[in-house]
Formats: sequence, C-alpha cells, structure tokens
Amino acid sequence: MSRFHLKPKDYKSFEKLQEIIDGTKILRTQDDLIHGHWDFVVVGPSSKNASVIREGYAQHARILNSSLYLATLMNPFGREGGVGIPIEDLISEIPEDLKGMEVLQVDPVRPFSIKSQTEGPALDAAVKQVLEFYENKNITIIQSPDEKYWGISVMKYLNDFDRAFPDQLNEAIRKGSLPLKGSLLHGHSVQTPRYYN
Repeated sequence: MSRFHLKPKDYKSFEKLQEIIDGTKILRTQDDLIHGHWDFVVVGPSSKNASVIREGYAQHARILNSSLYLATLMNPFGREGGVGIPIEDLISEIPEDLKGMEVLQVDPVRPFSIKSQTEGPALDAAVKQVLEFYENKNITIIQSPDEKYWGISVMKYLNDFDRAFPDQLNEAIRKGSLPLKGSLLHGHSVQTPRYYN
C-alpha cells in the first residue's frame, strides 16, 4: 500500500506536523477518479477573519510513458542513514518551521501544482462558499487548520486515499505477485464515495 513518512528536523516540527494532520478535514472527495491525477481545493484560515483558497492538483510524475515510483531502502523512522526528499521539492510553499523536513517513502511520486490562489472570508463562510462553488465539479475539498500548511493537508488526503485505494504496483510488490497481468487502470476512471464519514 502506498504511504508517506515525514522525517521532521526536530520535535517542535513533529508536534506542528501532528497538529496539522489531526486538524485536517476532508469535506468531500472526487466523484470520478482519473488514474494518476487528483484534483483538490484546500481552504484554510489565514487570520480570524480571512482565509486562503487554493485550487490545484497532484499528478503522478512520469518519465516518458512510465509512472515514477520511489523506492526507499532505509528505516523511515530512524534518524540515521539514508536521505529523504526535501519537502520543498514536492510542495513549493512551505512554512519556515517545516523547511528542512525530509519526505520518506513517497510512492508514487506526486508533486503538487496550484492553479489558483485567492483570499477568502472567515473560515466558516469560506468553507460554505467553496462547497457551493464546487458542488457540481469533480474535485476533492480539504479544510486545513492553517492555510500555510495546505501541502501537509493534501498529503494527508492522498495518504488516506492510498489506504482506501491501494496502488496496484505497490500491492503486487508487497504480495510478491509480479509480474502484473493486464492494465494498471491507465486512463480509466473509478467511482468513489462523495463524502468521508
């Protein structure tokens, strides 16, 4: 099963990371999934009376026509040995207190792209506005506890998604059932439940 591990630079970063992951809410998921592409909107407070709304996507990185996977040959929970991917290589805007953090065992590799970023009203009004505006669009809606940490909230969503819909290649490797026969759903869409419980 795909998963991600983060290696914080210190305990303070670890606590902040845990706070963001615990405070992230998945308000709605995409209706139809396209293999290797995840559309999202993240809304989070920037102050008591304002928010930031980002629309973007995560896409499975590719080289030519092959999907890019990352194999980690190290203990992702240990501090010794091996080096992860700097979080700045995957998320362009990262708060100062999380810079230097390493991302371990991200497979498949899915960098994030932001198509638009707008200022919004206070959080409750912004969430209502986003849910109404994107009501008939095929997009996941995520509420982050702090707009600066939007990328961590998206990583949490993708991790939850991977648990519900395991990547076929990773599952085959884990189960020792290579080579795979047939398609890896390339170009096919999958129905998903609209709301998390």
